[in-house]
Amino acid sequence: MLGLAKRTVKLVPYDARWPAEYKAEERRILAALGDHIQDIQHVGSTAVPGMAAKPVIDIVIALKELGGVSACRDAMYGLGYVSLGDYENRGDHLFIKGTEEQRTHHAHFVELGSRNWNTYVGFRDRLLSDPKLRIEYAEHKEQLAKQFAFDRPGYTAAKADFILSALGACRKTRRSGKDFLG
Repeated sequence: MLGLAKRTVKLVPYDARWPAEYKAEERRILAALGDHIQDIQHVGSTAVPGMAAKPVIDIVIALKELGGVSACRDAMYGLGYVSLGDYENRGDHLFIKGTEEQRTHHAHFVELGSRNWNTYVGFRDRLLSDPKLRIEYAEHKEQLAKQFAFDRPGYTAAKADFILSALGACRKTRRSGKDFLG
């Protein structure tokens, strides 16, 4: 089942339907926003096969400039999203879909190539490529979900150090190409 009540944290076992849920939403967003989007990706734990996750599809949408969100707002409203703006002062623009009792999608608008873009996509890619990191992250999330069951902002903030540490370790060991932190 897809969806989670506002402010709550509950992890569920991986659902093989999540990629299809993402693809269907990606098609709707691309049809509505077309040329505004530079790139769109499925991120977060629902994008990692086998990983327990909050049953909410996280989508990161890259724009040339974050100011371009204003041109996308009405189309996102038309798709059933509500704008939360720069929620939690993370430097992106968050749209959510679903009711307060059943939030189903989070769409994070960022600038292509920005630190936020590189963090969302880079951490997903690290989880996909590193089985040991996946296990460590799953255990970390499980502990935090118990601690922050009714405090989603607290849960998200508590994961940040783990994510940045994983990306920092990758940055130190990567020898060529663009690093994940921009």
